[in-house]
Amino acid sequence: MLVNYDIALNLPNLLTVLRLLLTPFFLIFFYFLFIFPGKLLFGIPSLVFFLLICATDILDGYVAREKGLITDFGASFDIAADFFFRFSSLILFSFLKIIPFWLTAIYLVFFISFILNNNMKWNDLNKITDPNPDSNSTYAVHNKRELRSKFRINIFGKTTPVIYNVFIGMIVLNSFYLIAFLSSDMVILISIILSALTLIAIFEGLVFSKA
Repeated sequence: MLVNYDIALNLPNLLTVLRLLLTPFFLIFFYFLFIFPGKLLFGIPSLVFFLLICATDILDGYVAREKGLITDFGASFDIAADFFFRFSSLILFSFLKIIPFWLTAIYLVFFISFILNNNMKWNDLNKITDPNPDSNSTYAVHNKRELRSKFRINIFGKTTPVIYNVFIGMIVLNSFYLIAFLSSDMVILISIILSALTLIAIFEGLVFSKA
């Protein structure tokens, strides 16, 4: 079910707001965990905030679909919150020299490409109108719903953000000395693989937008 209003004070949007509010706390606690490694005072909160951020990311989409609370505003707000969490985390990791800066730069290019491609698709979607507006025809509604059902991200564009979240979680866990499992060489290797997947997602997004 599609809701016609653009802005709604509903549970999915509140969960997105919560994700935005939790992100600075995650960054602050992780920074102090990096400065004072092995300190549970900083380690446990940083891990808890990370898990809560991931949980709200999953829940807001699920609730929106199940309760029929899908809005253009909600979708854009959710994307913005996801970007704020991932990009700010990658910037912090780059600043702390945990990951190479070029991975953060590539993610930024990926996000810009994603937004531009989505804007083109949404603009085409919003141009659909009923050829007979004076009738009770459901032509426009039906066609918009049909196009929305086909309006999906390509496979790399859909999975790459999830892998970023997993990578961020691995870095958080790695900050606990007792369970550290990522060497600097392994971080570089994962960064190279993730960069390659991101570049493929950018290319596939460009092809998908022209389809």
